[in-house]
Amino acid sequence: MRIDTQAHVVTADHDTYPLNPPDIDPMGTARSRWFDAPALTAEDLLQRMDDTGIDRAVVVQAFSSYQYDNSYTADAAAANPDRLASSCIIDVEHDAINMVRHWIGERGARAIRLFLRNAAPDWLLQPGSDKVFNEIGRLGAIAQVVGLDADLPRLLQAATRHPEIPFLLDHCGMPDLSGGSSYPNATNLFALSDAPNISVKLSTHVFTHAKQGGSSATEIAHRLVNTFGASRVMWASDYSVLGLVYADCVAEAQQACSDLPPGDRDLVLGDAANAMWWPS
Repeated sequence: MRIDTQAHVVTADHDTYPLNPPDIDPMGTARSRWFDAPALTAEDLLQRMDDTGIDRAVVVQAFSSYQYDNSYTADAAAANPDRLASSCIIDVEHDAINMVRHWIGERGARAIRLFLRNAAPDWLLQPGSDKVFNEIGRLGAIAQVVGLDADLPRLLQAATRHPEIPFLLDHCGMPDLSGGSSYPNATNLFALSDAPNISVKLSTHVFTHAKQGGSSATEIAHRLVNTFGASRVMWASDYSVLGLVYADCVAEAQQACSDLPPGDRDLVLGDAANAMWWPS
């Protein structure tokens, strides 16, 4: 099984699904109108998956295109339930519990995506976060977190308070992977391994950061597997946002994982995600 745990889809049907890009990118990066490119629909993604041998994918709501209106992401997964699962964003500061219930209970989302940059700095330590996580857990879903290095100690505390909930960290928290393959500046990332319910995404972003920091995609893949265990590391392309060729993202992941033991390689490239996103 080969599964991509992060792909973003956008439709040209702006009447049904109007674009709503934010004025400021919540991750503090330069804004891009990647969503204006052609051929970014769910059908286009499925074709690219067929062309590259990818069995399933998680369509992840892109804040930069639709913000909190997850309608197209949810509809895309609902139309292709055996191949696509959805992760929907909520505004944790406004009607969060009802939105969790709506997107999971009524629209079929498997995960709620939480942008920590859009919340109070200490949100993960506040009672409101526990209420959100409790509701996600009650509904049997995944807490998918978008955060940065400074957020990771608080994420570890939250996951420790909620051991029954699977947490999944996008892009490994955009870590500082400078300093070569010892990764001396990524201690907050590796400390998350202490919480057995935290998994991390081995994404195209992570490969890029590793190469820019003096190591390689292969070395960071091995380090994450050695630290977290292969069942807690999941490949993600971040398709369409980066403007890269999908086949190139797939090839990079396959190459990065090629030296792993076969069982570990299968977990990272799909089997771990299959267990989390399509539980039997």
